[in-house]
Amino acid sequence: MVDGPQVIFGSRNAEIRDNVVFFTSTGINISEGSNHIRVSGNHVEPMPTLNKDAGGGCIFFRTEPQPLVTAISDIVVTGNIFRDQTTRAKRTVGFQTRKEAVACAYQGITFTGNVFDGDLSFFDHTSPAKTTIRDIVFADNICEGDLASVPETIMQSSRVLIRGNIFRKSGDLALHASRWIWSANSQTGGSLAITAGAAANVIQNNTTTAPISDHGTATVLAGNVVIKTPAVGP
Repeated sequence: MVDGPQVIFGSRNAEIRDNVVFFTSTGINISEGSNHIRVSGNHVEPMPTLNKDAGGGCIFFRTEPQPLVTAISDIVVTGNIFRDQTTRAKRTVGFQTRKEAVACAYQGITFTGNVFDGDLSFFDHTSPAKTTIRDIVFADNICEGDLASVPETIMQSSRVLIRGNIFRKSGDLALHASRWIWSANSQTGGSLAITAGAAANVIQNNTTTAPISDHGTATVLAGNVVIKTPAVGP
């Protein structure tokens, strides 16, 4: 299919469940004004023939091309497999506030118990100045790729909780955002780098294979542990 299952134009109390979705444009779409939506038990990935420069995402939160102030809220995403090893972006999660929109808040979204075989994009590539991401719980997921964020000078994000996940990327993850909580995560092939410009993040009780580097301001670091990866051999 071109696009996967969609909830659009203020859909409410809907469930997208137990689908196998192979798409050629975008995967599951959660559109403008939609709220109280549950996405569970789906397998979503692009077709091998997909344009390699496409990058909407396996699950795609977006506005319509209308000049509105709107929100997408109260979404639960649980028990899914999102895989993108086909496109250059490898985007399993995407957000897009279209240029026609006035503003959009993506809020009250819970991701739990999913497998993300690809990268996670926690920012809007199209209209970041019109976008706010807040009240996000991202917990108990397995993540094979990167988790991308941006400084608050580019896009507003707040009250984002990254907790209890296994990050299997080889190399460090970079945290550019401010006022996030990064707690009890396990990074099996690298560490976390808090970049200059990031502020007031709480980084606690994480397990990494190298020390966490902190170039931000007012970072709270507590209880983090470095565990070296054991050598592989007979």
